[in-house]
Amino acid sequence: MRWILLMIASGLPAWGWSQTFEVIQPSGARSTVISLEGDAMVIRDATAGRLVYFRDPRFDSLDGQYAGYFHPELNRVLRFPRSGRGDMWMADLDDLSPHYQVMTGILRPTAANAPPPPQLNHGFFPGGFGPIPSFAPAPFAPVAPVWGPGFAVPIGPPAISVLPPIRPRPQSVLIDSQVVAGPPLPPVTVGLRNGSPSDLVVTIVNLKDDAKTEQIKIPSGEVVNRQFSRAAAGERIDTYRVITEFGDVVTRQNSLPLPPEVLYEIVVHQWQVQSIAIDRTGKSPNVIEDIHYQGKGLGRFPLPAGSELQSGVIDVYRAAINQGNPGTVAPITTR
Repeated sequence: MRWILLMIASGLPAWGWSQTFEVIQPSGARSTVISLEGDAMVIRDATAGRLVYFRDPRFDSLDGQYAGYFHPELNRVLRFPRSGRGDMWMADLDDLSPHYQVMTGILRPTAANAPPPPQLNHGFFPGGFGPIPSFAPAPFAPVAPVWGPGFAVPIGPPAISVLPPIRPRPQSVLIDSQVVAGPPLPPVTVGLRNGSPSDLVVTIVNLKDDAKTEQIKIPSGEVVNRQFSRAAAGERIDTYRVITEFGDVVTRQNSLPLPPEVLYEIVVHQWQVQSIAIDRTGKSPNVIEDIHYQGKGLGRFPLPAGSELQSGVIDVYRAAINQGNPGTVAPITTR
């Protein structure tokens, strides 16, 4: 919506006045030409081309030093110094927490000793209208002068007010966050094959319920089938209460996809004879009195998560060896 400029001080009609300004970069080069034409700010920039912002008093600074202009399609605000000289500020209202940040380059009239723009040389103060005192914003890290679409403009602290400090209110508040599970996946049957020349002890670790962890012995060359559950991918939905630049309260949601959980880990031991106790006295009815076995740790590996886990056969011996992590598996010693 277009707003007619305030003309109390000058008495000039908005449609009969214009003045041209330029933005000078720290290098000394002129990057942008700006014309104030009635209630419109016409920007001619080498990168963005020609853009038109419209006067909107809702975005004036609280201290009265800056006049607000709004681009309805870009949903972007520019603050123009009422003196016609100095810094310009920008805020993108599509950001979750919009703030103003000073842009690089210094604004100045193209005509030497030009007076302030007649529409902008007075601002609103409590008690009525009056002259604008001199004012310089605090030094913040400037942003590049991006005027048009297709660019994300960094935003930062607003201009410092010459009025008494006002307690800032939060721009956005997280009011709800919930995880929504995806559609359930059916379980799959996986064969665990022992591809080694000796027996293996395979532990199926249930990462969600330790009571369901299972340990099985698989002879060399054999396959043992087990059924495994699968977790589907989900998403986290965050709900925010956002206070817009002009005080409206809106609710926005952000959705973040979540990967499926890993539910199982396979731990593999190789079953070997550690020692044999033999009765050499001849008094025992058994020549071999005792045999000690050791489960040597070969490695561990997780089963794929979600839909990546498919029915089939896994050589647990090769899979464990390929992980290269035998040091993470403690040996098993038993009789």
